[in-house]
Amino acid sequence: MNTRNILALAGQYITGLSEVKGNIFRGTLNLADKVAGVYYFDLNNQLLDDFEAYQESLLANEFYSNPGNLQWNYYLFMLNDQLEESAKQQIEKNDKYARKYVVNESEFEDFFTLEKSDASIRPNIVADWKRRLDVVGLEDVYSTRTYVDVIADFKANDVKDKQEGTKSRPKTDADKILFINRLVLGKGYRRFPKVRKYQFARVNLFRGINGVGKTSLFEAIEAMICGKCLRNPSVSMPKGCIEAEFNNSGSLTAFNSANTQLFQARDLNWYSTNSRTNTLYASFNRFNFFNADAAHSFSIASNEREAREALFGIVLGPEYHYISERCQGVLERLRPEFKKLREQVEEEKLKVQRSEKIIKNYKEPKTLGQLRLGILQLYNGLTFRLPAAEGDLALIEERNNELRAVLTTLLSSTNTHMTLADFNASLENRAAKRLTLEAREKELRTLTENHHRLTADEKRLNTLYDFLDRCFLYVQDEKLMKLAGLQAREGEANLTRSKILFCKELIAGIDEKKLALSLDPRTLEADVQRLTKEIKEVDIKINDFLKSLSQIDGILRQIKAHGKEFLELDHNSVTCPLCQSQFDRTELVNRILQERETGRRGQPDDELHLFQTKLENLKSTLVEKQKSQMEQGNIARAYSAAFPEEGVEADYNKAFTRVSNFVALEKKNENELSEISEIKNYANQLGRSEKEYYELSLGCEHQLNESVQFTFGQAASFKKLLEQTMREIAQSKKELGDTLIERTNVGNEIKQLLGVEGTSMVMRDIRQIWDRDEAAFSRIKSSYEVLQVLIELNPNRNLTDLSDQSTSLQSNIDSFREEQKVQFEYLAAQKAYSAATEFLKKSEPELPKYEQAVATLRALTGEEASADVSAFFDENFLEILDIFKSIHIPNEFQGLRYVDDRLELTTDEGEIRSVSQISTGQRSALALAIFLSLNGKLTNGPNIVMFDDPVSFIDDLNALSFLDHLRLHVLRSGKQIFFATANTRLAGLFEKKFGFLGEDFKRFQLERSETEE
Repeated sequence: MNTRNILALAGQYITGLSEVKGNIFRGTLNLADKVAGVYYFDLNNQLLDDFEAYQESLLANEFYSNPGNLQWNYYLFMLNDQLEESAKQQIEKNDKYARKYVVNESEFEDFFTLEKSDASIRPNIVADWKRRLDVVGLEDVYSTRTYVDVIADFKANDVKDKQEGTKSRPKTDADKILFINRLVLGKGYRRFPKVRKYQFARVNLFRGINGVGKTSLFEAIEAMICGKCLRNPSVSMPKGCIEAEFNNSGSLTAFNSANTQLFQARDLNWYSTNSRTNTLYASFNRFNFFNADAAHSFSIASNEREAREALFGIVLGPEYHYISERCQGVLERLRPEFKKLREQVEEEKLKVQRSEKIIKNYKEPKTLGQLRLGILQLYNGLTFRLPAAEGDLALIEERNNELRAVLTTLLSSTNTHMTLADFNASLENRAAKRLTLEAREKELRTLTENHHRLTADEKRLNTLYDFLDRCFLYVQDEKLMKLAGLQAREGEANLTRSKILFCKELIAGIDEKKLALSLDPRTLEADVQRLTKEIKEVDIKINDFLKSLSQIDGILRQIKAHGKEFLELDHNSVTCPLCQSQFDRTELVNRILQERETGRRGQPDDELHLFQTKLENLKSTLVEKQKSQMEQGNIARAYSAAFPEEGVEADYNKAFTRVSNFVALEKKNENELSEISEIKNYANQLGRSEKEYYELSLGCEHQLNESVQFTFGQAASFKKLLEQTMREIAQSKKELGDTLIERTNVGNEIKQLLGVEGTSMVMRDIRQIWDRDEAAFSRIKSSYEVLQVLIELNPNRNLTDLSDQSTSLQSNIDSFREEQKVQFEYLAAQKAYSAATEFLKKSEPELPKYEQAVATLRALTGEEASADVSAFFDENFLEILDIFKSIHIPNEFQGLRYVDDRLELTTDEGEIRSVSQISTGQRSALALAIFLSLNGKLTNGPNIVMFDDPVSFIDDLNALSFLDHLRLHVLRSGKQIFFATANTRLAGLFEKKFGFLGEDFKRFQLERSETEE
């Protein structure tokens, strides 16, 4: 670590550096010849075991010996590159005695060396936009006029005398404002603040709640300097409503917003902005008066677009958003006007070209009088009944059109009469033709009716023959005749078989002899209930006896007692139920019986054995009784199934006998089902069915006489009926053929009369053809009548000749019209040419004006703003980053750039974050850093800086860092500071940081009443 360089760097700001302990140095920050802070520098680069004890021994005595504001201005810099980041942050957050910084040598140099870019103030892009808008006649874009008025004025104005790039420097001198001594608010100014006279110091703090006039006071300073205020630039204030003393002049200057040249000169000299009007307030708010509204919008932006717009407002000035939006709005309205004008000019140019071509190609036409005379001659030659004069062209054309329409009808394919004489002769023959046709039509109708009747008879006979043929197949086959009732018979046989099988299963195993000895059901039920009760009683006695024995003895007795029962239940067991030992089955039985008998011999009066024996006998008897009950129940169910119509049989022996006899019918039932199946298979092979049998049987009842029955043995009768029906069919076919021949002959005669060939017709067709022919004749007759009304028609005059003459007349009329049209087009072309050239003379020179205006608006709404912002950050990012790092901790960013329309920061780890990815506090600090960088570039501008509630979203620690920066760099550079806040804690911190100035620091407590501190 280079101790000499570190001390030399610190010595540029800190005076009286001296070593107070081993490699620990102390000095003071002096501003305006007053102690602003006490600084300690520990250059040991060591790890401390007990930091609290360290700072107690180093700082406590001096800290407590200097009460007041100075206690807030102790600083301890620990040059140390060995601490972990967590330990470093823990120390820096410790605010006891002093503000701590743990830095390495490079970070120490960054803290005390503020990067200064070489770039000067960039040209005011908004002012440049205004100048360019002026050049193209769009100065109203940045006014408050409506878009409609802006477009109307642009269209009416002449911009040819305006010169691009001309800058007229105002003649009025604009002195630099170094200091504001006094401010007096007159009666014409706003109600607040209540205090109207102010004497300012180097640093000025304004405290008070919202609504007491802090912003109004700051805007009074802004108005005195700029003539207008950013918030309401269009609102004019009374002359002399504010007065101020500048630069220790000793005299007050009265407010006068009308002195435009003064404010233009200031804007040009201070900020290099040349404007047609007074826009000084915009530059002032960009460089001297922190734009808290834009900074707030930048801090709370929810996305990249919002952050970008707010950033542009900070970097490019507060007017950017308004003029950018206005440019876009005017462009959207001017572009269609430009397009419309351009299209009109092109259209008028085309009109000129078309008109010139018509005029050039015009030739003197034939004499229209000669054409009129020729038309009249042709009209008269057609022998029209209505005479026409030579100039009556409309009448001639109208009559000729009527003639052409009539001739079109007469010359159609349906008319074969080319003269009136031919048509009249044909008309006379038509009456006789009608009579003949009606007679043949009647004859054809009669033949058609006969044909239909004979066809129906033939169909009936064929149906009857088919019916008799099917009946014949049945009546000659006895087996097929058994289909009658077969389905019902099969169902009954299947039902009987089901009953037999059911009964057979129920009575299986019943011994008829034992059945005869069984008791009646009531006695059996009483015995079962009695035995069940006795078994329960014996079980209770056995359980009571076992309870009286010891537990082991009781279990052994039970095992021995139940050994035989176990073997009876498990016939295959070869394992002892007590010890699970394997034995031969015979030996196992003998051992268990022997053990059981031994137990009995040892206790001949064993009560347990007596109880168990009795229990076995009772259970055996109960089983026999229950079996008898079950057999009686099965016999009753079987009897009900076999003889459901007879009810219950009380005598079970008799019932058993009848059921047994019913079951014995099983073989007979099987034979019957076999026979039914055989008949069905036979019928299926022949394609016959029971359904068809009944259909034929019913048909015989309705269609045949009673002498012929649908029974077996009637084959001869049905054969006779078949032969008779065949003879009737042959006779019907002969009559039908004769009728068809006669009908065809009559039909051919009718076709001949109608003039129809090779067409198949029905009665309806004859009438339709005749009616159609009649209608055609009627139309021709009507047309001839109209023709005779139009012209004097010679009966032998050919219609084709007449049509040719009419066509010739129309051709001459068309020629006349064409000649008229040529003359009309010529005159119209002359008129259009004159109007188009006049329009082009007036409008074509306007196109460059529109083109330049649209091009300018497109450029201003394009990428120019982004390019200017990008250039600003390229030139000043080191300076902005240094300021940002000095007023915000932790210092986690090492790079800053504007790329792809967004501002990006690079962390120490190389991670890139957009503005929307950093905290609101970091964004607030970044907005302040950008403003301080802009303010630091002023060389001729006002030597003041104004903050109206500037630190939204910033915590106390970073607020102190911001105030330290103001002291170390802004105040040290000689600037006058105006600071207003409604935050009492922030106001307290500000006072503790600047109170050391004494008389050079003033605090103003604004209230709703007239008080001042």
